[in-house]
Amino acid sequence: MKILALLFPLLMYHSCFSSEYTEEQPEIINNRNNCDSTNIATSLVDEFYNWYIHQIYKTGNSSDYQNAPFKELAPDKYGLDIETYKQKLDKIHYFSEGYKSALISKNLKCSIAMMNSNHEFNPFEEMFHLGEDNHICNILWYDNWLGGQGENINGYKISDVYKVDSTSYSIHVHILLDDEVFSTADVTVEFQSENAKISNIDLNF
Repeated sequence: MKILALLFPLLMYHSCFSSEYTEEQPEIINNRNNCDSTNIATSLVDEFYNWYIHQIYKTGNSSDYQNAPFKELAPDKYGLDIETYKQKLDKIHYFSEGYKSALISKNLKCSIAMMNSNHEFNPFEEMFHLGEDNHICNILWYDNWLGGQGENINGYKISDVYKVDSTSYSIHVHILLDDEVFSTADVTVEFQSENAKISNIDLNF
């Protein structure tokens, strides 16, 4: 399917959301009766990164949302606390249920690999290696929405907006480290029952 680039200045889009910083995620008003789909999709991504970078990442709380915490699931056997992670993801109303399920699935696969590993380790005390299965847990070692590992990521910039089809958009976001481009997030936004939700985030460096 041909992807059509939207040829309009990004700085001119009208946000359909609150732009004030708050401890909580701003209330989303994203019904297509209120403003057009392009503005809604762009504003949704803008609000997510505004909230996540300034209220979560820069306050040192990103690990609460990024992945499931480590947990001793059997004597000297460690995995991930999937139930606690589900509860955290449920609080992120920017994400679709499908995207939340995909994130949970990745964490569950990592947890199973940790439990099945013949390598002895304590993740509370040290980084670990799972041999040939180590790649399954790569999600644990970097921020999956920014790409950082604690660097001074201080902002973001929406660079391109593409309409994929009648119900989805691809929005490119430059993640800024000391005001320079550090990584680019390809964010997919889909409309589901007239409401927009983020359904995937891919990072490029």
